[in-house]
Formats: sequence, structure tokens, C-alpha cells
Amino acid sequence: MTGYPMRLTQLEYFVRTANLGSTNAAAAELHVTQPAVSTAIRNLEKELGTPLFRRRRQRLELTEAGALFYRRVNNVLNELHAAVKEVEGYSPDQKNLRLGIPPMIGTIYMPAILRKFVPAHPKIHLEVNEANTMELSQMLGSQKIDMALVIGESPYTRGFERQELLQTQYSFFVGRDDPLAKQKRVTIQQLAKEPLMLFDTGLFLNQYITDAFRTRKLADPNIIFASSQINSIKNYVSMSLGGTFLIRECVRESDGLVEVPTEITPTISIAACWVRGTTLPAAGKTLLRFLQKISPNPSSL
Repeated sequence: MTGYPMRLTQLEYFVRTANLGSTNAAAAELHVTQPAVSTAIRNLEKELGTPLFRRRRQRLELTEAGALFYRRVNNVLNELHAAVKEVEGYSPDQKNLRLGIPPMIGTIYMPAILRKFVPAHPKIHLEVNEANTMELSQMLGSQKIDMALVIGESPYTRGFERQELLQTQYSFFVGRDDPLAKQKRVTIQQLAKEPLMLFDTGLFLNQYITDAFRTRKLADPNIIFASSQINSIKNYVSMSLGGTFLIRECVRESDGLVEVPTEITPTISIAACWVRGTTLPAAGKTLLRFLQKISPNPSSL
């Protein structure tokens, strides 16, 4: 074969058929006719001078040559799609932004975003996905979201671009009727006796507390309730059923919680993350500038 007369659509049809093992399935997913896919693959095989598929048990399987060609072509198409998406991000007309946030971050930033950012940028379509840090990292990696706001650094967020927004602390909170609410300071020995209600995905905080207890040769924390829902935790703590650690910016006076100083005051950072080596969409850059401006006191807006 001389030159490269094959078309991009042929390569797309080939890869989709290889993934699905069927020209019918590939055609349905691509919203084209089955003959169009079959013809494209036959022409591709003719240009290459070798069969790319063989039929086995009602399924198309790659030949040895087909498997080699698939690996190369699939990598090229992935790079091409990533390049197109990245360049599109530079366009000032790019107005869609898919944002991921964990529950506690939503409490801190979403009021400011909804009250200030959205009205000031009516042409930006903001799609917000709430999930834990592990799920957000998976969504970033699979390009289901453009940017995520995360708490601290964890194994799940390593390898992403990172822009720090806020340095803050976890504080200990109890209900107004909890005996510890009247303490000027809670020792770690007192904390060891207190039922705790924590985030079930708060890997950094939960490990920090457990390590602090073990360093002092105390039993592991008495965690009686774990949830991904911050409002559930706040409600139970306000009923004086136990204590919790929360970022102080996400607690309001109306929550009915009392902050009590303790020996455990882990410092934490809140950051924006996106896939390394890519650029944020124009809408993402606009939101990032907004978040940088309102820090370090987002709850005041």
C-alpha cells in the first residue's frame, strides 16, 4: 500500500466493531447503518491487504494483524479525541462545565456559586456531580467531569493538576446538650469516650484520628455512625447523640452545633483538580478565578 488513503470514519468503525465484536452493535452505537460499517471495514482490509477480523461463535474477533492494527489505531484515536477536547477548551464559546464536589465542599462553596457565580455568568451551563473523592477521581480519569473540588491530598487525587483554594482546619463539634459542650477544652482521653459520627469516605480525617489515638495507646475511635451525607451527621450531632469533626466553614449557627477545642486539629487544604496535561475549558477557568477570589472566606457570600 502506498500513502494513507484510509479515512478517519473507517478507523472509528473498525475500533468500535473490535470493541463490540459485531458490526450490528457498532452501527447501532454509531447511529449509522450496518452495511456502512461492513463496507468501511472491507475497504480497510482491502487497503491493508490482510483480513482484520474472523468470525467465531457469532462474534467477530481480531486476527493477529487486526490486533496489532487495533492497538496502534486505538491509541491514535484516543490521542486525537483528547487533543480535540483540549483545544476546544481554549474557545471562549465553550460554556459547559461539569464540576465534581464532595458533600462537605458543596456546603462551603455551592451557596456562593449559586448566589454569585451563576447569575454573573448566565451563559455558562454548570453541571454539578456530588460524590466521594474516590468516585470523583474516577470521573476525572474517564473525562465524565472537567474539574473536581477535593479535600486534602489522598492516593485518589495524585497525578492530577492541582490548584489550592483554601487552607482550613477540621474542628470538633457537639450538640448544645452534650456534656462536652461546656468544656473549655476536650482532652483526647475524653474524646476516646465520646461516640463519633464521621464521614464514611473521610480517609484523611479518619486515619488522622485513629493514628492520634494509637500514638497515645488508646483504643480505636468509637465511631457509631458513618455517612456520606453531611446533613445527616449534623442532625444527629445536634441531638447530642455524639460528636463529629467538620471543616468549620461548613457549619452554620442554625445547625445547632457547638465547637469545642481539642488536641486534634488537623489542617486541611481544599483544592481544584483536573487531568494532568490537559487544559480546563474556558468555563472552568472562569469558575476557578471566581473560587480563588472568594477564598479564604467562601461562607461569607
